[in-house]
Amino acid sequence: MALTKNHIINSYFFLFIFILVWKFISNIKTGYSKESWNITEFLINYEGGFVRRGFLGEIILYIYNFTGIKPYSTIIFISISAYITLVWFFVKSFIKNGYTLFILPFVFFLGNPIITDFLIRKDVLLILIFILTIY
Repeated sequence: MALTKNHIINSYFFLFIFILVWKFISNIKTGYSKESWNITEFLINYEGGFVRRGFLGEIILYIYNFTGIKPYSTIIFISISAYITLVWFFVKSFIKNGYTLFILPFVFFLGNPIITDFLIRKDVLLILIFILTIY
């Protein structure tokens, strides 16, 4: 069996997917500093006078006061679930419209938050809100 160009490209594609999943898991396993701006950006609430940016921080504070779940865990859960939802949306949309899934994991699309270690940020959540607004 001779290797064709498609076999080689598919092999590199699956290798890249494997590396992305490995980096995703290692980023989550390593964790983030609780004082890093990625985490503290979520904690801005209305008590500091930040009227436009404090809604998510207010929700996280309410969850902590009501359930006792640590804000760090809530932030990690929100960020990971938002990213997984975004991936699910694009995979579903690409399959529905007959587009190739080949470009999805690259850095100019869905691979950027994993490769640049920006997974724990509000960006993905804002993209989901934008998509929801369009629909």
